[in-house]
Parts: sequence; C-alpha cells; structure tokens
Amino acid sequence: MSFLLRFREMIPRQASRNVRISVILIVAVIFGLVAPALAEGTVDDLRSEREGNRRDAADAAAQLDTLSAQDQELLDAIADLDAQIALQESKISAAERAIADAEALAAKYQTEAESFDLGLVELKARLRESAIDAYVRPSSTAMSQLNNSDLMEEAIRRSFLDDIAGNTLQLVDELRATESKKLSASKAALASAAEAETRRASLAARLTEIGAARVEQEDLRTEVQKRIDDWESEAADLEQANFDIGDEIRRIEAEAEAERKAAEEAARQAAEEAAEEAARAAEEAATETGSTTTSVPESTSSTQPPSPDGDFLITHRPVPGAIMSPFGARTHPIFGSIRFHYGLDLDGDTGDAIAAAADGVVISARWMNGYGNAVVISHGGGFTTLYAHQSQLMVSVGDAVVGGQTIGLVGSTGWSSGPHLHFEVRVGGVATDPVPYFP
Repeated sequence: MSFLLRFREMIPRQASRNVRISVILIVAVIFGLVAPALAEGTVDDLRSEREGNRRDAADAAAQLDTLSAQDQELLDAIADLDAQIALQESKISAAERAIADAEALAAKYQTEAESFDLGLVELKARLRESAIDAYVRPSSTAMSQLNNSDLMEEAIRRSFLDDIAGNTLQLVDELRATESKKLSASKAALASAAEAETRRASLAARLTEIGAARVEQEDLRTEVQKRIDDWESEAADLEQANFDIGDEIRRIEAEAEAERKAAEEAARQAAEEAAEEAARAAEEAATETGSTTTSVPESTSSTQPPSPDGDFLITHRPVPGAIMSPFGARTHPIFGSIRFHYGLDLDGDTGDAIAAAADGVVISARWMNGYGNAVVISHGGGFTTLYAHQSQLMVSVGDAVVGGQTIGLVGSTGWSSGPHLHFEVRVGGVATDPVPYFP
C-alpha cells in the first residue's frame, strides 16, 4: 500500500481525480496479478527443492554400503527410497493423465479440422455457384438501374454493384474464416500431439529412474530381511545352546553325584571290611591269650563332607565393565523382534581378563556354538556360572579355581556383535538372573 501512495504522489496534482484513481487501480490490478504469480513461483521452487532433496537422499541410499551400514541406516535408506518412489509414482500418474488429455485434445482438434474441411468444400461450392449466378443471371433490377442513363453518381452505381456482389463477398469471408479456423485447429492438434510426445519422453525418464530406485530398494529390503533372519537364527541357536548347556550341566552334575555316591559306598564298604578284619584279628588275639571277652568296634561313617546347603554368592565381578544388556526378554531396537537373554552382557575389550565369580571346579571349557568359547564352573549345591564369547580359554575341565582367578580373555566368538562377556548363573542347569547373586 505504501508503494501505491508513493506512486500517487508522483502523479501531477493537476491531473484529474479520475485519472489518478484509474492509475492507482491499474497498479493495484498489476500487483494483484503479480503477487499470486510470485506466490505460485515460490511454491514451485519449494516443490522443486523438496524433490531435489528427495532425489539426493535416494542417491545416497543407493550408494549405501549394506555390509558396513547399521540397521537404522538401512531402514532410513529404505524410507528415503520409498519417499522418492512415491513421489515419482505420483508424477508418473500425473504424466500419464496429461498425455491422455493431450492426445484427447489433439484428437478433438483433428476432428474439428476435418469438420472444417467439409465446411470448406460446401462454401467453395456455394461460392462457385454464386459467382456463376452473378455472371450468368444478374439481378434484373440492379442491372437495369446500372444501365439507367439517369444515374450518374458513382456512389449510387457502387451501391448497386455491392448489392450484386454482396452475397459473394460474404461467402468469401466465411471461406477465409473457416480456413483460418481449420489452420488453428490443425496447429492446436499438432501442438497437443507434440506436448504428448514431450510428456511421454519425460515419463520414460521417470520410469527409468523409478526402476533403478526399486532395484536399490529391493536390495536394501533383502539385506534387512537377512539381518532379521540372522537375529532369529541367533535366537534359535542360543535357545538350543541354552538347553544343551542345561542338559550338559545336569549330566555332569549327575555323573559327579553318582561318582560321589559311588565313592561314599566304596568308603563305607572299605570301612565295614576293615571293621570286620579288625574284629577277626581281635578274636584271634583273644583266643591265643585265652580271653573270652571280645570287643567289636563301631563302624566308621563316611568321611565325605555333606553337600552344600544351596547358598551361593558371587565374590568377584567377572569383568569390571558395566551391564550392557540385562537378563530376560529383549527386543531388537530396530527390527522389533523379541528373544530371551539368559544372562548379562558385561562391557569389555578384546583381551581383558575374565575372573572366576567364586570358588569352584571347571566342568566344561570348549566351543559351544552360539556361545563361542565358553567356560562353565560348578560351585556346588547345583550352582554353576558360565562365561561366553571368550577369545581364549585359560582353564581346563577338572581344574579347581578360586574366586578372582583368571579363566580366560574377553572376545567376540560365537553369536556376538562385538567384544563383551556374556555371563550366566544357573541353578540345576536352568539360567537365572545373576544380579541378585552379586554382593
């Protein structure tokens, strides 16, 4: 508005009020036409910028190294390609509609041009007939007036000539107008057909672009599905390993219990045999001395200590690192898949020392599928601890260890995404949350 006021001041004061108002209205109209045009141009620029950003994101997604990319990067890349494909699909649909409209318009104009051809034939025939009639059978009234010697004025004579030729000139005008309309229709038909071809070429380019994006999208989806399958396979493998380790611990402890009972029975039988032998020896000695009094010693009980009452406490933290993943069900942060985690993941670097959590005996030290290199220590009373993903084992089956003793080194063997210690506490072979057993 301020511009309008300044513009009004530029108009000479001598100019009439109406002139000033007219000029101001013209300027207002110009601004009214220009402003929407500028706004529309700005929207087009923003749309072009958005499309360019999406294309850049799609190009970056296509160049993503799927082997080294993180899970979230893969999903982000797929989302970028999805957006680009959706945009291109909308433009393809719009282009197909525009092509159909242009072709329909070209056909309409072509039909009009053909209809004008028929009109031209008819007009030319009428013009030919009119010319013949005017030449062969001129109007008697008009001709008699022209031949009248009393009519000397040229204007009057021309008026009568126009009366004779008027119908013919009208036909000529109609003929020229029809030819002009036919030419316009033909040009419009050609322009619409050309526009359709241009749009068809653009459509082909978009189809090529969207085809490449779909290939990249499918590759990324395949990689994501592979990672999901790997996660689920890992979960199944660890689930089976959990059962296998539980069975192995129960078997080893059952064998140890059987050996303990066999040792107790052997000790009891040896004690009884020793008692019987002592009794016989005493009897023989008494016979030799004539003594009739015999003394039978009481049988000795087993020297095997009683089994622990089931109390267990972790005396040494296996590695100083923090808990990275707790015991229990855990959800993949990206894919949403759920699996059960049978222990704690403790942070550590490759080569860090792993300490025995408490005194015990090594009952297993080997490769355990998803657990990689792992050690299992029995602490009595059905309690065992497990240390997985080790880079190096430093104990063997049967070794007696004390709490804090190094039993191996941190690594990333088995199903592991990086160096850490997977630590478990099991009771009767069944995994339980280790946290309550920490001091």
